Amino acid sequence: FKSPWVKAFFDVGNIVLYGYPQHWIRTLGRRIKRVHVKGFDARTRQFVPLREGTIDWPEVRKALADVRYNGWITAEVRGGDEKTLRSISRALDKIIAGQ
Repeated sequence: FKSPWVKAFFDVGNIVLYGYPQHWIRTLGRRIKRVHVKGFDARTRQFVPLREGTIDWPEVRKALADVRYNGWITAEVRGGDEKTLRSISRALDKIIAGQ
């Protein structure tokens, strides 16, 4: 499409079965409008807590920087009590920091 109106909502965890998220990010580039993150383990084909599993988060973060993405990153995970929410927040902070 050659329209500036066609954008992508990219989900890092959902794409793992079809390729490396960092490759898809670079392919979609500036078309990415929003990013959702969740953990996924390709070996077990299961969703897992953020930063667990097989996603290379530093490479995902680098790819987002490479395409100059500066929009929202939403943790698309189950909520919970304060302890759980703080854990999700810490994991998301580390993802954003490229760790």
